Amino acid sequence: MRAVLGDRCIYLTENPPRTLRKAILYRDLKAAQLVCDFPDFLRGQEREDTLHIALTHYKRKWPKKSLSSISLLNSSRNAFLHKRRTSSTDPELLQLFVGILKKFLPSYYRAEQSLVIQVLDILQMMFRETENVPDRLKTLEISWELIGDLLNLIAHFPSLQNESSSSFTSSNSTSQEQDDLSPSRFIKMFIALLFELFLCAQQKFVENAGENVNVVWMVNQLEEIGCEELIQRIVDLTLHLTQPRRHGSCLSPAHVLQLYQQGYILLTLLDHSTKLTEVICSNYFTEFKYLVQRHVIEKKIPSHYPLSHTLLTLIDKVLDKILN
Repeated sequence: MRAVLGDRCIYLTENPPRTLRKAILYRDLKAAQLVCDFPDFLRGQEREDTLHIALTHYKRKWPKKSLSSISLLNSSRNAFLHKRRTSSTDPELLQLFVGILKKFLPSYYRAEQSLVIQVLDILQMMFRETENVPDRLKTLEISWELIGDLLNLIAHFPSLQNESSSSFTSSNSTSQEQDDLSPSRFIKMFIALLFELFLCAQQKFVENAGENVNVVWMVNQLEEIGCEELIQRIVDLTLHLTQPRRHGSCLSPAHVLQLYQQGYILLTLLDHSTKLTEVICSNYFTEFKYLVQRHVIEKKIPSHYPLSHTLLTLIDKVLDKILN
């Protein structure tokens, strides 16, 4: 049995491409979790190279349909799907979401904080590499002023967070609610959004799409705005994941992804800004020399993780920039 990812749902098939059975609509998914184990039904190298993903979804009964009927259904929706993908990166939506962030940051009420979390999730998806590349690059090019506002919010969020730190906890809220809206979750989401913006800007060089907005422009914007507090938060989160511990354990897939995002941002700043390079090297040289050790990190990252080799190479580059 194999899984086939479609535009709107997941199909199951035993004899591709002759038979496809609709299994799960994406809208029915409740949760997706990367399971840290080796699939029992595989053997050899394929077993080590395969990720085990557990999906939790609402049950739905599907009528049996042939491949031809599914193809016909998908063909009839092509126009709608194209419109949906284009609208997901509409500059007007970007303007709306940036306006919401500017209005509700710093946030003092839980409802506003939940809204900010949802907006940050949507913005990450708008610029994520799995979305329609030309539309994403077009949005980046024609919305450079909004991107500047977004970079300003990202750079200033640590100081805004300090102003409203007391609002992130409440005596009437449960521990689960506090975890969902904790200050660390907000800063991690802003870091993830900056990572997506950097990736999207880097893609412009590959696609030769415009010259107004690129990685150098973004880094220069952060340099002019002043992002020392943001750099401090990124370094603190990096050290938390990399420093040696007496009872060290492997990093989870989510932590590996976060570490890659943090390292990618640091390397981008080091590559494109002399001023920010001086800030990082002068303030955090000792920390990176003694607390970020490759052999320790290598033990924390299971070799079967897809990002393991790429992450170690990235860390080597960051250490080389800072220490040498």
